[in-house]
Amino acid sequence: MKKLISLFTAALLFSVSAQAEVKDCDELEDEIHTKISNNGVENFDLMVVDNDEVDEHEGYKVVGSCEAGSQKILYKNLYKG
Repeated sequence: MKKLISLFTAALLFSVSAQAEVKDCDELEDEIHTKISNNGVENFDLMVVDNDEVDEHEGYKVVGSCEAGSQKILYKNLYKG
């Protein structure tokens, strides 16, 4: 399961990277949320943070970039199993 989630996260990162520069953060976050939900992940968290705050969120992975690269969208699977 962890391998599947890691592969999904990597694929998601590459699929949205080209779109991230032309969309605002809220729109991109909504699209990422929909894609993750459609892949059956039910218990997860997404958040938008400034670039300098990324390292403050342990366990989160960067899955998108917005606001001309000044902000990142972070993902964390909250499944405890």
